[in-house]
Amino acid sequence: MAKKKRRSSKKKEEEEDYEFVPPEFDEREFLEKDMFTTKVLGLVVVLAIVLGIFAFFLTDMIGVAAGALLLFVSIGALGTILQIFKVSVADIEKKTMIGNYLTFIFLFLAVWIICMNPPLSDYADPEIGEPVFFFEDDGWNQVNATDANRYSFTLAGDADGKIEAEVVDNGELENVTLQLRKDGGDWEKFEMDEGEDNIYTHEFKLDSGNDNYDFRIVALDAAGNEADSDRFEIRKTA
Repeated sequence: MAKKKRRSSKKKEEEEDYEFVPPEFDEREFLEKDMFTTKVLGLVVVLAIVLGIFAFFLTDMIGVAAGALLLFVSIGALGTILQIFKVSVADIEKKTMIGNYLTFIFLFLAVWIICMNPPLSDYADPEIGEPVFFFEDDGWNQVNATDANRYSFTLAGDADGKIEAEVVDNGELENVTLQLRKDGGDWEKFEMDEGEDNIYTHEFKLDSGNDNYDFRIVALDAAGNEADSDRFEIRKTA
C-alpha cells in the first residue's frame, strides 16, 4: 500500500509542475490581416454597386436577361477581377471569400432592383384586378362573373350599369380606360373615375331588350407601361 501512495504523490507533483504557456500574439500581423480583409470587402462592395448600376443600363437598352447575364458572369469572374486590383485571392480564407461572394450577390441585386423602380425608373406594368359588374334596380345589384368571364342577369327595361376594378401600379398611373361595345359593334373608350383604395369606376346606360355587351380595361402608367385585362361579356335578358 505504501508503494502505491508514493507513485500517486509523484504523479501529482509532475502535474503541479506543468504550466501552460500561451503562444505569442503578433499584433502587427493581426492588424495587417484585418486591414487586408477590410480592403477586400470594400472593393467587393464598390464592384457590386458599379456593376449593379451597369446592369440597370443594360436592362434599359436590351432587357432584363442582359442584366441577369451580367450578374452570373460577374460572380464567376469575381476572383479574376480582384486579382486585377492586385488582391491575392489565395491569401483570403475560404469562409471569408464565401462571405464576399454573398455580399456581392445581394448588394448587386439590391442596387439593380432599386434602379429599376420609382423614383429612378419604372419597368413594371400596372396590375388590374378582376372587374365587378353592377346593375341598378332599386339600388345597385352585383353580378358575379362565371368561369367564362361572363356576367348574366335578367332585367326588363332600361337601367344603369356600373363596372369597378382595382388598378394599382408601383409608380403613378396616367389613365385607366374602359373599352366597351354593344352587340359586337365598334369599341368605345371611356376614362374611368378614380375612387378610394385604387378603385376605378365607370357608369353607362343599359338599353332595354336582350342586349350583349363586351368590355375590357386598359391601364397606362406614367412610364408608358400598359396592361390590358381579359375581355368580359355582359349578357342581359328581359
